[in-house]
Order: sequence, then C-alpha cells, then structure tokens
Amino acid sequence: MTANIQGVPNTAVVPPIPYVSFSAEINPNSSEQLLGLCSQLATQGAPAIYLMLSTPGGSVMCGMNIYNVLRGLGTHLITHNVGNVDSIGNIVFLAGEKRYTCPHATFMFHGVGFEVPGGVRLEEKMLLERLDSIRADHNRLAAILAERTGITDQ
Repeated sequence: MTANIQGVPNTAVVPPIPYVSFSAEINPNSSEQLLGLCSQLATQGAPAIYLMLSTPGGSVMCGMNIYNVLRGLGTHLITHNVGNVDSIGNIVFLAGEKRYTCPHATFMFHGVGFEVPGGVRLEEKMLLERLDSIRADHNRLAAILAERTGITDQ
C-alpha cells in the first residue's frame, strides 16, 4: 500500500515498467510483433516502456510505422541502444522520450536506397519515380532526426 500527498492510503498498485528487447531486422513480421507487444503493454496501463534495441535496420516503411506508433502510444518510452542501431533503426531509437546507449554500442547512418532484383529492366519513368520516393524518405528521416536531436541542416 502507498500513501498519497495528504497521507491518505492509496490502494492503487502502480505497474512496473516493462522491459522489451528488440534484436532483429526491421521487417513487416518483426515490426508487427514489437508493436503488438508495446500496444498490449500500453493498454494494460504500463506507465512507461523500456525498449532495449539492437538492429541492423531494414525496411524504411516498417521503421517509420514503428516510430509513429511508439510516439502515439500515450505511454512514456525509454529507448536504449544495447548493441548496434543501424539504418532505419536510428529513427526507431529516436522515438524514445529518453534515450540511452551503452558505452560500446554503435550507430550507423546511411542514405536511403532500394534493391534491384536481377534481370529487371529500368526505364527513365520508373527511375524518376523511385528517385522521388527516395528523396521523400530522405527528407522525412532528416526532419525526424533534426526534430528529435536538435541537429540542424547546417
């Protein structure tokens, strides 16, 4: 039992902060598993979620989905780089209101790209559309990086 400020007993039990470990590539399956667990914890009233993160990155679309959902859960999110946070994993890391890193952890940044399967014919129209998509992703990621870290374009 705990007491409130006026000394009146308070029988409400404060749930502990759950620790969630995510050490995987960011893809549709892993992102849905992470988001399902975090959504369940938020629905159950977790006051915060402590996300221990190590990822080689993966899908920009899935990483953006993770970022947006985690930011919108309505619970305090603490992220901790416990190994390597690479590529789109950096954006997931930045979803945390508080962010920590282990002394020997690393962050790896690179530009947005796409894979071309063998034997695919590339024409100008498709390349221009793909370039527009890459630039849009780049601008969106740069905006999040600037907003969440205070790093300016300069």
